[in-house]
Amino acid sequence: MVTKSSLGFGNPSGNTGSEFTRKNKDEVVCIGIDYLSMTGRFKTQADVDFAIDFAVSGFIKDIPQKCVGQPASRGITWRNSGGSLTGITFYWNTPEDTGENNYHLCIVMPGGYLSRLGVRNQFRLLCGLWHKFGMAPTRIDLSIDDYKKRLKPREIWNLCEQNKLAGVRKYQFISSIGKSGKVCETIYLGSRQSEKFVRVYDTNEQHNTDAIRFELEMKDQKAVEYVRQTMQIIDEMSAGQEDWYEIIIKMIPAVIFGAFDLVTFSVNNDRDNNGGRYFRDRIDKNIYLRDSRLQSLIDDTSGGTLKIACGREKPTVERTLIWLEKQVSQTLGVLRQAFGYEKYIKWANSMAVAGTGRHSEKHSIQIASFDITEANAQMFYAQSTYGTVR
Repeated sequence: MVTKSSLGFGNPSGNTGSEFTRKNKDEVVCIGIDYLSMTGRFKTQADVDFAIDFAVSGFIKDIPQKCVGQPASRGITWRNSGGSLTGITFYWNTPEDTGENNYHLCIVMPGGYLSRLGVRNQFRLLCGLWHKFGMAPTRIDLSIDDYKKRLKPREIWNLCEQNKLAGVRKYQFISSIGKSGKVCETIYLGSRQSEKFVRVYDTNEQHNTDAIRFELEMKDQKAVEYVRQTMQIIDEMSAGQEDWYEIIIKMIPAVIFGAFDLVTFSVNNDRDNNGGRYFRDRIDKNIYLRDSRLQSLIDDTSGGTLKIACGREKPTVERTLIWLEKQVSQTLGVLRQAFGYEKYIKWANSMAVAGTGRHSEKHSIQIASFDITEANAQMFYAQSTYGTVR
């Protein structure tokens, strides 16, 4: 089910402030990385300084300003921080800060800095941080500016309201007042908490560019998988002395438009054998027609779409215990109090016995690989967090 949108006024958040420059009036789109955050661990402070210098000064002449002992909070607490005139910020912890035997570094590069590099140097920077310094992305944003403005945020919202959104479940339409006092509209596709999240907005008010911007935000494993696949392409083509640029420039919109879709699903109009009624709400999701404006964008940029898939962790009893603790413990507590301890135990046991009869091969594998010492550890954790079991 698609979650209904909210229509209201507020300030759209999440866009990174880059202002891509249109090179000529015939240019249809502008493509690139719009935000990049990477982390890594190093053996010495000199290695940390080398990585910072590469990111700050490797492609644009700039000098990093380090503030040793200046704390900052960004996901975790960083004891040291710094920045540059081009907008790069960086944070690091020493072994004395964390009690570990290595240095931990995070470098954040905003869209304003990345747009100055150009796409080729954006990926050279990414390649250097990935290969030379062993850093991994925690977030990467890809963007495409459509100067033809084929699909505006309100038009996408209308399609979502008609149940034509695919690939993500949630959407939210926001209308705010821009810098000039005009209304600025943004639609968000997906959940901010997920590893992929799409923003679509008019850049005229935000960045003084007459275009519609599509931004894809990828985090954690999704970001790592995208960079891994990209680096593999660059490495293989470089080894064969081929230019990787044209492939990468097409891969960006393919990944963006692979994160969602706007389609009209086919409807099954076959008659029921009994009553002869039409089942117009029966949808065959294998046959659909993509919105022509979105298809035009795909044709002009990549020629197709690409989904970045991450391998999911195998289910285990340990993960089930963690899920129960986080998601179900409160409900179980209500039932225990309502039933009383003895009746609650009998009820829980009867539910477990009934569930055993529905075990599949997957469940048998989980049971066989379960480590009893882990069970004791999980039980201790539950007791220390919520009190004793009884």
